[in-house]
Amino acid sequence: AIELQPAVPVFRLNLVRALLAAGDAASAEAQLAEVRKQVPNTAPLLTVESAVALAQGRVADARQVVARMQADEIGDARTRAALDAEVLAADGKPAEASRRFAEAYRLGPNLDSAVRSW
Repeated sequence: AIELQPAVPVFRLNLVRALLAAGDAASAEAQLAEVRKQVPNTAPLLTVESAVALAQGRVADARQVVARMQADEIGDARTRAALDAEVLAADGKPAEASRRFAEAYRLGPNLDSAVRSW
């Protein structure tokens, strides 16, 4: 197990991203649970939460995260559109995903920073 001292949420979120990139979704989920204890529903937390759900094949859970972001207007419109597009793509809806990616791009061309915005 990886211990972080101090347990700063931004470091844990970066660790979650690293664990996902390494293919360790279970450890990423465990670290994410620790962040949830410290941080309310913020765009960075929910962005990573959606990524963890998608990495585990839980498209419906990722869809709920995006819906919560949209309903509560968490994060900016570009981030929400980009995340929605990722979920649509994972859900096998390429035409809808393409439209949402195009919308996100119109809102700001740097989609990588949108999806990983702080």
